[in-house]
Amino acid sequence: MAFDARGGQSKIPPPPHTSTIPPPPSFLYFQANRADGVPFATCLELERYAEMTNAPIHYMLAESFGIKSIELDHALSHLAKAQGVLTHVRSVVPLAQRHSAMNIPTELLIKHSIATETLLRLCCGRGGTTPEVARSEQTLRDICYELASLAHVHATKAARCANGLFGKEHMVGRSAIPAGVVSLMLLPLVPVNRLLHTLSHQAKFDPRHASLFLSDGLMPLLITWRHWRGGIATVQP
Repeated sequence: MAFDARGGQSKIPPPPHTSTIPPPPSFLYFQANRADGVPFATCLELERYAEMTNAPIHYMLAESFGIKSIELDHALSHLAKAQGVLTHVRSVVPLAQRHSAMNIPTELLIKHSIATETLLRLCCGRGGTTPEVARSEQTLRDICYELASLAHVHATKAARCANGLFGKEHMVGRSAIPAGVVSLMLLPLVPVNRLLHTLSHQAKFDPRHASLFLSDGLMPLLITWRHWRGGIATVQP
């Protein structure tokens, strides 16, 4: 309710509440710059995109606990890269089928000497059964293996950095970072590790495999179990 200068009730409605906190610029920037569908030139560019679109959420969650730690941010940065790269692998087939777009980094296409049109046909199910198609399918697996290996490297580094935070030497102000908070912040390693296992053991690094798009009914239980036990999820080799 608003009042005028004489203390009476004003007929002018108060202005609507607006937040003074701007949204994270990285989300707006990278969403706008990927809207044109241009593929990444290098894996390094993909890693940077993965970090900028995932890490801000982790950083804000850490600050919500009152923690500002370079060491924790370093672990969360690697976690964000692992999440982003794996999400990228899972998006290869849907983007090809729905938008006729291939988002595999160009440097990998050049390295494996395969054309974008060939991968589009494979992902859209128009490859056939010729020996040439079989070689192209193996190339697609090799490319996804490299991307999965990149995600595995970052997941392993995230777990290693997080485990180092349990030492007493890592302090925030005058107190150590609570171990429970570190464990909570790194819970996304559970689905990352699960997806890496599915990609390698069930899908055999084929991004078209149905197992990559099925809902994992055990995931809530696995995350709850890890949270109850504490510590950091072990990234399988």
